[in-house]
Amino acid sequence: HQRDPRLNEILFPFYDAKRAMRIIEMYEPDEDLKKKGLISSDGFCRYLMSDENAPVFLDRLELYQEMDHPLAHYFISSSHNTYLTGRQFGGKSSVE
Repeated sequence: HQRDPRLNEILFPFYDAKRAMRIIEMYEPDEDLKKKGLISSDGFCRYLMSDENAPVFLDRLELYQEMDHPLAHYFISSSHNTYLTGRQFGGKSSVE
């Protein structure tokens, strides 16, 4: 299922100064940098490795879908340039 791309900004709002400061306050270990509104490489790594920045929704890790059929039996949603029959740029496109 594809969702409406306009939902991206609702589900994943853009970061602003207030949000950046919250991240700095939560993950930056150096109090002096926190006061200045800065984040060190250590603080940034802590943020990148945190559950807040997980590559998957943590509440969906237990989701199980029985997928015992051959791969050809499933609809595969592909994306970037799958409609091109030739080169990356300038190749002819096809609905196939």
